This record gives sequence, structure tokens and C-alpha cells, in this order.
Amino acid sequence: MSVTDNADGSVTISPYDADFEESMAIVDDIMVEYRDALRALAK
Repeated sequence: MSVTDNADGSVTISPYDADFEESMAIVDDIMVEYRDALRALAK
């Protein structure tokens, strides 16, 4: 879900945010690549 403030002061609620989806794809790639390092840091 994505909430966006509009110029006229109203708010738009939409079920999908393309920028967020792209960011999460990048995070997923990083987590796979650095899985061992992240696991060691979590200890």
C-alpha cells in the first residue's frame, strides 16, 4: 500500500508503489549476496 500527499492537500492511497518494489528487489539481492556477513553481524 502506498500513501501519497497531493499538491491540493488531499491524500491518494494506492495498493502498489513501483519505487518501493524496485527498492525491495535491490535489498533482496544484497541480502542474498551478503547472507553470511549479515548472519555473523546478527549474532
